Amino acid sequence: MGYGTVVLKISLELQGYEPNKQLLAKLESAKAKLDNIIQMKPKLVLENSKMKESIEQEKCQINNFKCELRAMDMKNMEEEYNALLSDKAGEAEYLHSLQGQIEKLKGLSHKIKCACGTEYKVGLELCV
Repeated sequence: MGYGTVVLKISLELQGYEPNKQLLAKLESAKAKLDNIIQMKPKLVLENSKMKESIEQEKCQINNFKCELRAMDMKNMEEEYNALLSDKAGEAEYLHSLQGQIEKLKGLSHKIKCACGTEYKVGLELCV
């Protein structure tokens, strides 16, 4: 006898009694919840298998790291990462200052008079 048959049999037995209508409502509610859980199970199994596959892929990627990186603890790696970020920020600041200096130099120009009498304008032009 299957699950549905048992519910149907209990349902038919309870329909004739007034006090048992509440029990019948509770039974129907429990049945709906069970059906919902049964429907969710395959989705959860699929999601679980995807997570396991993702973990395995991450393990493979970890194995591709250099031995030195795998041997480093997390604190040292964070310090190294922060140092790299600091270096990058320093380089960006340096490049910005260079661009500022170039802009200042572009504004400079001088007129130079040659011994032959020809005047030349000397300045900086940026060729990009």
